[in-house]
Amino acid sequence: MAHDTTFFARIFADDVTVTGPDGLTDRAAQIRSMDDTTMGVKVLGVDNQKIRLYDNNKVGVVTGVARLVFSQGKEQMPATLAYTETYVNQNARWQLVAAHYSQLPLK
Repeated sequence: MAHDTTFFARIFADDVTVTGPDGLTDRAAQIRSMDDTTMGVKVLGVDNQKIRLYDNNKVGVVTGVARLVFSQGKEQMPATLAYTETYVNQNARWQLVAAHYSQLPLK
């Protein structure tokens, strides 16, 4: 799934906004970044994940902390990111409409 742009094109709403340590990006930029096979990411774990549903289960907010290792070539870059992802159930499927990722100090 890491480089499956078809999956991400389905999940990202047309007007999705993603804010991360590198700034603000839109749907097209996110899909391009997912297609970059020179970069990799391995999820080591997710802590404190909470899923909350609102508006008769039409809106979902997911929060948590992810421990990751990004790789580019032989370089390995560990990271810990706190995240908030907001999904809307539209057109009979869940789509990401907004996400925010903040880098935390490594432990």
